[in-house]
Amino acid sequence: MTNKIVYRKCVVSKEIINRVELIRIVKTPSGVILIQKDEKHIPGRGVYIKKDKNIILEGQKRDVLSRALRAKVDKQIYIDLLAMC
Repeated sequence: MTNKIVYRKCVVSKEIINRVELIRIVKTPSGVILIQKDEKHIPGRGVYIKKDKNIILEGQKRDVLSRALRAKVDKQIYIDLLAMC
């Protein structure tokens, strides 16, 4: 069996990219914002952002994650995202 290549859209750059090059950020049903760090699926509203410092900084400046997740995203989430690049 061959592994399919799965594509998702970056919420900041709007590029359609291979999922392995993206980080998934999730708002759980209880309202907690989490970064999905492994392949284990976290249920909830999820968005993807490219693993690129410039993209993450642009997303922080424009507050893209808060709008996409429909919740206030803490500054610590962006710090954690930058550390993952």
